[in-house]
Amino acid sequence: MAQAAGAGGVALVSDSSDEPLAEFLLRLARNRGRRCRACYQLRLERAAQRAAAGGYDVFSTTLTISPYQDLEAIAQIGASAAEAAGVRFLFADLRDDYHTAADRARELALYRQNYCGCVFSALERAERRARRAIAKALSQSA
Repeated sequence: MAQAAGAGGVALVSDSSDEPLAEFLLRLARNRGRRCRACYQLRLERAAQRAAAGGYDVFSTTLTISPYQDLEAIAQIGASAAEAAGVRFLFADLRDDYHTAADRARELALYRQNYCGCVFSALERAERRARRAIAKALSQSA
């Protein structure tokens, strides 16, 4: 489904995957230590296929602005997925613009999640927060 993406007027194509969530999570869980690469591969291959099926010449990902992602892996996997689908992967290292983009998103009141979107990342983030809260509570009760 394509729609305008805010003030920029960029087409946004979202994917309601046919792959059940449980199967996706199991595929990632089987790749412990390589979860991010496995996730990049699943998502970039699907994006490349959707781009080709939609008649687009090129596709990209917002992951390239994050200082927390493996850009070398994203570039390699994106290029491979693009070649297999017969489209082009637009790669740009946008990490230098991370803070400017975050500030602009706040100005526009856009939602920005503070994790990559992976359920494992969300769980790890929740665990870190819980550990900090426990440590704070313990230090206050001492």
